[in-house]
Amino acid sequence: MELWISLLFAHANACLSIGTVFGVFLLLRPILVCLVTPQQRVCMWYIFWYSSLFFNIWGAISYFRVFPISLWDLLDVPGALVGGLLFLPGRYHGPGIYTFTLPGGVQVPVELTDGLCLAAAAVYLAGVACLAVGMVRRALALRRLGQQGTRTEIGLWSNFGKPKEEPDDPNTCPIWLAPNLPTSFALWNAIYIQEELPPECRRLVLLHELDHLCLRHGMIKGYMSFALAVGWWNPLIWLGYRYTCLDMELSCDARTMERLSPQERKEYARTLVELGSGQRLWDVPLAFGESDGERRVKALLAWKPLTLPKKLLSLCAAVLVMCLFLGTP
Repeated sequence: MELWISLLFAHANACLSIGTVFGVFLLLRPILVCLVTPQQRVCMWYIFWYSSLFFNIWGAISYFRVFPISLWDLLDVPGALVGGLLFLPGRYHGPGIYTFTLPGGVQVPVELTDGLCLAAAAVYLAGVACLAVGMVRRALALRRLGQQGTRTEIGLWSNFGKPKEEPDDPNTCPIWLAPNLPTSFALWNAIYIQEELPPECRRLVLLHELDHLCLRHGMIKGYMSFALAVGWWNPLIWLGYRYTCLDMELSCDARTMERLSPQERKEYARTLVELGSGQRLWDVPLAFGESDGERRVKALLAWKPLTLPKKLLSLCAAVLVMCLFLGTP
């Protein structure tokens, strides 16, 4: 029993550590939005999400420092030998008084018993099961709804966004044109478009959703959903999920704008305004008409093609921010 409770402590420490990373990253967001491209922010988010389940990635670089003081030093929380922070005790040795450490080094004594730890484990596992089952059911329900329409296929990589030319071309994407969808979205390796959209809007929405697939956002979001399920009790992980999805949408908007003419860019922004009040499908798919429409339209209005100096500057800014997290205590 002590081993299982110790594993529960280790998992809680990892979730608290990655929640701390998300919190700091969100505090830096106003600066990062000005200096770092959306796609670069998505890459940074992905590194953080990967470490949420495999937090020993920080242990591998714990002795590598770029700055004399890292984020972890400022938090003044002791670190484990293999990555992460010890907000909770490293091991459970039976009922007794244990010390919990808060950011800033404040220590709080807490009395723990086997029954209390097992009750916490039961609540945690119930939450994981409920959220995981809910996500899977939601995904299957949306797929069934989308597959009630008509199906076609288009080229995904070499023949991007155009009708496929070779009947046996493996680089194709199934497209479903379905009625009564809450919004258009990409789910797994397929795209579902609202049948009610006019043809020009369909094309712009399709380009956006194809960008999600080309950038592998579906794979990233599937991993994020799994990490969210196992860390559901931490509100900072929910915030990280929320803003990662927003940056995915912004990165696809920017990528799509690069391929459109000036007139098409105006049409794209207008389409986003019209569909931006659509139902949020945050839990499973990557949707075009999510309720982040206002932020995305503002980003579109401020969008300009990136020059090489700006690309290098944004890359340097992203690297410097990541260096803040190097050097665990």
